[in-house]
Parts: sequence; C-alpha cells; structure tokens
Amino acid sequence: MFIIKHQFYLFLTYVNARLLRTVYMCYKKIERQIQAAAIVRFTAFAQSGKTGGRLFVPIFNTPE
Repeated sequence: MFIIKHQFYLFLTYVNARLLRTVYMCYKKIERQIQAAAIVRFTAFAQSGKTGGRLFVPIFNTPE
C-alpha cells in the first residue's frame, strides 16, 4: 500500500511541476508582451513631446 501511495504522490508532483511550468511559461510570454507594449507606449510619448516619464514609472517599477 505504501508503495502505491508513494507512486501516486510522485505522479502528483510530476503533474504539478508540469502545470506550474506551463503557467510560468504563459506568464513569461504575457510579461514580455506587456514590456514590449510599455516600451512602444513610452517611445510614442517621447515622440509626441509630452512629458510621459511620470506615467511610466508604475509600469517599469511593478513589483515582481
């Protein structure tokens, strides 16, 4: 019984690791898109001549 239980826990941890990895990859992809959008928005502000520095502090200094 113990062996079966142990195998089951191993399987669960494996599945959890796979799930976490997938979620993490998706998060990284989204994060990269957000950063790209922030950079594009920042350059747009810079080109338009407005002082957009104050607005972009929250985007780049988001807590991890």
